[in-house]
Amino acid sequence: MKSIRKPTLLLVLAVWCICGHMAHAQQPVPQTMTRIHYAVKFSLYEEQQAANEDEAILDIGSKVSHFYSRNSVAREQIKDSVLAAGGSYYDVVDALGRSVYPNTRMKYQIWKNLPSRGMLTFTDTNLKRFRYTESLETPQWTLAGKDSIIADYPCQQAETFYRGRHWTVWFTPDIPVSEGPWKLHGLPGLILQAEDSEHWFSFACIEI
Repeated sequence: MKSIRKPTLLLVLAVWCICGHMAHAQQPVPQTMTRIHYAVKFSLYEEQQAANEDEAILDIGSKVSHFYSRNSVAREQIKDSVLAAGGSYYDVVDALGRSVYPNTRMKYQIWKNLPSRGMLTFTDTNLKRFRYTESLETPQWTLAGKDSIIADYPCQQAETFYRGRHWTVWFTPDIPVSEGPWKLHGLPGLILQAEDSEHWFSFACIEI
């Protein structure tokens, strides 16, 4: 019987751990009522020829919401699992290279109404686990009077100037939660699609 090489064994342990923890995605939403998956496209500089792409998840609980990259969180969990099993950073690189989760530039996570109602917490592992907390500023929305169907839900269009960008979004009153991707929120329904006017950032619901 062949023995399992250490990197392979660590990968098995990492995959086992990721399967057990992915449903929670390292987030403090004790009872996730709604989970939305978004296709994300974003550019980091003007000369960038092709936008970065990722899949983000928005978990909505009764009091707190959590927005994060599916791939980034999965890779963080693999890394933590390998190190917890006694592996080296070489083993981490090996395990990540074998994983099904691609590397991503979207390393940030956003919690709304954490640590308390009306507050927002932002973390970014690109900057050595950079973290800050601020007041949850609600955008001033203008309804555009347009309708559409997105992800099989009837939606209405709204616009706002928020955090230095002009945003156009589609929200559905059929899911009456005042939530959305990134820091967007404040409408009488879940935001299913959003894009800024300069096409630097876009979020499109792909699964609920």
